[in-house]
Amino acid sequence: LSAGYRHDRTRYRFNPGLIEEDKDLYTFGATYRFSQTSSVYAAYSKSFRYPALDEYYSFFFNTLDQTLRPQVSGDYELGVRHRFDETFSAGIAFFRIDTTDEIFSDPAVFTSENLDGKTRRTGLEMSMVKTVGTYTVSGNYTWIKAVIKDGIRSGKDIPNVPRHRLSADVSRAVGSGTTLTVNGQYVGKRPFISDFNNDFADQPAYTVLSARIRFERDRGSFFMDINNITDVEYSGYALIDGGQEAYSPSPKFNVTVGFTRKF
Repeated sequence: LSAGYRHDRTRYRFNPGLIEEDKDLYTFGATYRFSQTSSVYAAYSKSFRYPALDEYYSFFFNTLDQTLRPQVSGDYELGVRHRFDETFSAGIAFFRIDTTDEIFSDPAVFTSENLDGKTRRTGLEMSMVKTVGTYTVSGNYTWIKAVIKDGIRSGKDIPNVPRHRLSADVSRAVGSGTTLTVNGQYVGKRPFISDFNNDFADQPAYTVLSARIRFERDRGSFFMDINNITDVEYSGYALIDGGQEAYSPSPKFNVTVGFTRKF
């Protein structure tokens, strides 16, 4: 059994203006081990997010919004972690996140607001790790349904939350401290940022393939990341601005090299 409590208070002092907020947070959890390496668990936590400085203050209008409230969430999770043998382990978790006063930025009026309806994110997450000889295969899949529950936008999908997300890795240790890894990521369709009314078609899904070479010795390491191997054109960030689709293109094929040294 586990439990936690936290009291948090913050103060923003403007000239002129003063904003003070306080929140009580808590967590509860229970885990039952049905074997030495496997367990089932359930947990609940209350979390929050204060508005950021540039959400309280509009630099465009030079005004301070003292009515903006912190968003508060109740997080529920139920899951199982199981190790089948020395080479294979997996887990599945079901979750629900209910949020009130969710903060969003409206580019049409250059301000941040609280949604008038509660939002709910319901989903499941599955993960696995399997070792086959010198290879290690791991994967993670998330399905999530994110909707606005009530208010003037009741029933609308929450922007920028993909229904499906998948990540998979294949690694191989080739000896002498060298590891090769290939990674693939799939991100499904999702509404544009700020499209709370779902007036536009969803952002397209995309798949990105990358690789990493890592070499380690006692006193240092070297790595090379080869990103977006297939040179796919995609945008990880896109929004509706002024009634039009606006994209921030993600990098195409690129390489990152780095090293560390211990003295």
